[in-house]
Amino acid sequence: MRFTVCRVGGITLENINLSYNVSNTLHFRSDGSLERVNEHFNPGASMYWYDTVIHFEPDNEPTWKITYQYPQRTVEDSMGEKYLWDRNQKRWVKQEIVIETIQPSAP
Repeated sequence: MRFTVCRVGGITLENINLSYNVSNTLHFRSDGSLERVNEHFNPGASMYWYDTVIHFEPDNEPTWKITYQYPQRTVEDSMGEKYLWDRNQKRWVKQEIVIETIQPSAP
């Protein structure tokens, strides 16, 4: 069993190797600040697995993340779920896609 925890900019990253797997790869800027984290989550007996990319500001505060589900079965799955970091509430806010259409004008 292997389990490690790292706290960065208000979020907790875990590497877990049990009946399921969570692994994080950290990428740093040349000044030593955290640029992004690539997280891979395999829930074990599930037919799906997930990859998440989290981007950070130079002060190590998260800014946004996108999560993909594999295998992708729909176009929506291939677009991923997008989230922005709310600095005040210290939580992720899911971004919704709004599709605008032109309404025909009434005669």
